[in-house]
Amino acid sequence: MPPRPSVFREPAAVFGVFSPPSCKSYPQAIAAVVRKTGLALPGGWIGQGETPEAALLRKLRSELDPGIEATVGRKLYEAEVSGQLVRTYEVDITAGADKIAAWATPDELIESQASKPIGMYNLGVLISAGFPLAALSESAWIYALASGSLQRSVDAGAAYRELYFHERAAMELDPKWDTVLPSRLQRGPALAMGDTPQWTEALWEARRIKYYGPACLRLQTIVPEWITISDPDGGVADSTWEGLALIASPVGLPWWPQGRLGVSKLSRWDNTRGAWRE
Repeated sequence: MPPRPSVFREPAAVFGVFSPPSCKSYPQAIAAVVRKTGLALPGGWIGQGETPEAALLRKLRSELDPGIEATVGRKLYEAEVSGQLVRTYEVDITAGADKIAAWATPDELIESQASKPIGMYNLGVLISAGFPLAALSESAWIYALASGSLQRSVDAGAAYRELYFHERAAMELDPKWDTVLPSRLQRGPALAMGDTPQWTEALWEARRIKYYGPACLRLQTIVPEWITISDPDGGVADSTWEGLALIASPVGLPWWPQGRLGVSKLSRWDNTRGAWRE
């Protein structure tokens, strides 16, 4: 995840974020400069005795165009990068935006960095600016947020997409959720079970998602179901999972695999023992 914001220190460097006036879905395109390390946010080191705001205006004119007129707005994000505190502001360009030569997508600001700490810092900036994680491309998400196992699998040329879907669903929905092919799933209504902890948990979880869950799930009617999933662990022979679960079709997630359902496995039933598993 992006580095945590720092407090009680003055920044050593400052950067600015603004989008072109024609961009309706902020921040889908962001003013950038081309450096040896890749596309970067405009800005740089703060001079001695210089305020962060003054330094940012100076860098905008020197890096983008001398005719740039801008107002420094709210502080968007602040975190430590390689031992230095870095701050980013939202900037309102009042004149000269048409002279800016380079515009970057959020993916480019994350993936094009020669230094991963800078890419991770830019991710923190984008999230603070309102860019949704769900809109990150597959490659940018893996670069910035995937586990070491998934990243090494990609580098090795292994078949990685099942692990990718598993990790992304866990992060953007909830750790209990996963993507499941309908062909592997048998489902039916769950019978009310009275004062049973597992049933109570399932009802409370469905209610929590309705009011507090991710937006891609809140608009749906989700009730506990009794399901059986064949091969739930992706390749374990004679493996099945049976028990209480929630099922949904997440909406508004560009990365969600077509034709798959979202399944949250809650409580597992052991048919051999005729009892709930721990």
